[in-house]
Amino acid sequence: MQSSLPPEEAAVQAREKLPLLGRRASGDNAWRVAASCAGFLADSYDLFTIDLVVLILQIQYGESVIDTKEKSLMVSMMLAGVIIGQLTFGYVADWCGRKWAFVTTAVLTIVGAVACSLCVAGVPGLSLPLQLALCRLLLGVGVGGEYPLSATVTAESATDPRSRGQAMALVISMQGFGMLLSAVVALGALSLDISLEAVWRLLLAFGAVPSAVAFGLRWTMHESEVFEKSKEVQAAQGTSHSSRASEA
Repeated sequence: MQSSLPPEEAAVQAREKLPLLGRRASGDNAWRVAASCAGFLADSYDLFTIDLVVLILQIQYGESVIDTKEKSLMVSMMLAGVIIGQLTFGYVADWCGRKWAFVTTAVLTIVGAVACSLCVAGVPGLSLPLQLALCRLLLGVGVGGEYPLSATVTAESATDPRSRGQAMALVISMQGFGMLLSAVVALGALSLDISLEAVWRLLLAFGAVPSAVAFGLRWTMHESEVFEKSKEVQAAQGTSHSSRASEA
């Protein structure tokens, strides 16, 4: 029995029965959503793993060395970096494009995570907590940049409100998985026959792994059609204004 619906409505219903990434997203769009998911997973891991690291540092060095002030410094410096990244990378993405801004935040999170794991105690005038705080400031800038970029890239990769909401929910859900991943990695590291110092360094360095995955996905992705069209419109408007000025 043939459907009595108009061809346009029948086509819409047929597309709505398909999975999210197969229904509304092309291969490039699905790639961008995956890149956003990997970045959010890394961000959540980096944000929440510091609590476990601080606990290990307090056991290793004692609370007289890693006191409340030092702990607050390490945590708050990353949050300061997050704010800087949030306020900065939205403008950067409009200027140089979503792709290269996305690649830059991945690089910052990789460098920040690795730098945190390489901090050492005993440096004159630069304590271990201070080194970690400075490195996490850099890490925070990359993490903060992920928030506006992931939201924008994901929204531009979906063509209708329903699929856009589903894609955003998928990306945001990576925060929960990142928090879980930090606990799993900590349990796995503690089960190994390694020192506490090796454990907290491993925890911090592991944050570079999902960021490296995100970097690979972003390096090969293309700009969204929405962004490309907006740049073409801006270029056309600029040409039109220039022509009118020259005629005047």
